[in-house]
Parts: sequence; structure tokens; C-alpha cells
Amino acid sequence: MLQLGKSLRQIKNYKMLKPVLPNCFRWTWLKPQFGGLKMSYSTVTPQEIHLGQTELPDYIREPIQNVLNKHQLNSLSERIFMSLEYTLPRCKNQALLISLLTYKDLMESQGLKAVDLRRAQILGWCVELLHMSLLIFDDIMDHGTLRYGQLCWHKLEHIGMSGINDGLIIENIIYFVLHEYFGDKEYYVELCNLMREVTLITAYGQLMDLMVSQGSIALFTKEMFRDISDRKTALSAFYLPLALPMHLAG
Repeated sequence: MLQLGKSLRQIKNYKMLKPVLPNCFRWTWLKPQFGGLKMSYSTVTPQEIHLGQTELPDYIREPIQNVLNKHQLNSLSERIFMSLEYTLPRCKNQALLISLLTYKDLMESQGLKAVDLRRAQILGWCVELLHMSLLIFDDIMDHGTLRYGQLCWHKLEHIGMSGINDGLIIENIIYFVLHEYFGDKEYYVELCNLMREVTLITAYGQLMDLMVSQGSIALFTKEMFRDISDRKTALSAFYLPLALPMHLAG
């Protein structure tokens, strides 16, 4: 089970990520060392996190297409990839960024291999896929119209409530991507369990948010705000992209 309080306190040791050069980002982490804190830095280029791209990278498209081919569902390819690539520009690649930089920081002293950096990118993309599905669900439940300056997916004329199914598909794609790249790894089950647990707790947080929004304003206390923030946002946005590459790093 997740140690929620401890995990979130550990995450607070990470400082804000910010660009330090035109072509790289720096991730600052205060590491406990001999009772004190040591400043650690890692960098990543916009190319490594596909910043500004509007299409999925081939290493994510391929396992998705493989599943469609396996089950003779090629007729659905256009719809599946349209839902992914419509939602993609609305994501900030934050999870991909955190996952890659966390892995770089953890493995800096042991040497970084290209294959493992790619695996860290894949884990980050799995979190991005989760965020895509959550945004679709959230917009439908909140009767949203716009998200990041464009129409919500379900507000497109030919989508409507069928967007619920698109969100389910995107969420479940995650596990085929994980199996494709990590199915033979000893930590594969831990990756899947962590993803499922965070998804479930995020759904709990969403339910809390919905119940408060439909009830009396008196229900929205400071404690409730913290509970919703921790469960609906913090775990999937900050904890998950940190925890997944920790399994990769051993």
C-alpha cells in the first residue's frame, strides 16, 4: 500500500522545475546526506520529452497498434489515435519530464544507458496516458466545455458521451505498453500494481470532489481541500512519475 503522508512529504524535497538554458531543463532535488541536505541537479532537453510535439512517439504508437492488429481492430485505429493526439497537446509532458529526470538523478553515479533512458521515457508516457484518460473523464463529469483553450474531447460533434469509452480505452492501453516493454522484468508486477492503486485513489479523490461540489459549501473545509488535493491530483501528477522510475533504478 502507498504510504501517502510519507510519500508526499518526500516529494516536497523536490524544488520547482524550471528552464535554465534555452535547450534544457534543470531538476533540483535536496537529498538527505549525513543529517543534512545535498543539492543535486539533472538536465533534460525538450527533445527528450517531445515538448511541443502533437503526435505520439513511435515507441508508444507501436504497442498500441500491435494490440489493434492482434485483435483485427484496424478499423478503430483512426479513432483511437485521434483521441490520443487530440488530447496530447493539452498535456504539459510534466510526468514525462519528472520520470526522466528522476531516473537520471538516481542513476547518475552508475552511468546512464540509452535503453534505460528510453524505459524511463516510456514510464513517463504511461503516466501521461493516465492523465489523458482522467482529463476526458473529468471534463464529462464536470460538464466542461474548454480545456487548455480548445473544446473538450466529448464536446466535438461526433464524440459526445462515447468519449467515456475512449477514456477507458486510453486507460487500459497503459497496461499493454507496460507489458510490451517491462513484461519480462522482475518489477513488472510492481509497476502494474502501483499504476492501478494510484488510479483507484485518484478516482476516490474525484468522487470526493463531485460529492462536495453537489453538496453544501459547509462540506468544503480545509481538511477536505487537502484530502481532495492529495488524492485527486498529487498522487497521479507528482508521486507516480517519481515512484515508477525508482523501480527501474532498483
